[in-house]
Formats: sequence, structure tokens, C-alpha cells
Amino acid sequence: MLEIIALFLLTRVIGDRAAEKGYRAWVYKILMVGLWFLLESIFFFSGLVLFGHSIPVYLFGLFGGFTGFLITLLIVKNLTDKNK
Repeated sequence: MLEIIALFLLTRVIGDRAAEKGYRAWVYKILMVGLWFLLESIFFFSGLVLFGHSIPVYLFGLFGGFTGFLITLLIVKNLTDKNK
């Protein structure tokens, strides 16, 4: 449940930053959610290979999801400002 709340709040951050620069927020929100689940899955399954069935696997997956947020944030930060 906390993961869904974090995903909601972080998606809002991405949307606000994209809207400030004059871009459509929903595009970057969808990008973030897609990267979140893609990287979370990849990290989760690689955690299964490394650790087996244990708690670090879940944490590894969360780290992957947060990495998706950071990649999207980096993309949005490097957008040119359309408002100028």
C-alpha cells in the first residue's frame, strides 16, 4: 500500500515539473509509471536470482522502481523550457 502512495506522490512531482516547463504532464506521468513497473520487475527478478526468496528481494524491487522515478526526473529536468 505504501508503494502505491509513493508512486502517486512521485508521479505528481513529475507532472508538476513537466507542466512548469510547458509540457503535457500526462505524458511524463505515464513514462514514469511505465519505467517504475518495468525496472521494479527487472530488479525484482534479478534479486530473486541473487538472494532467493527473502526480504532483500522486495527491497531490491523497490529500488528498481525508485530508479525509474530518478530516470524520469532526469529526463524532465533536462527538457528545454517552452515558456521562455
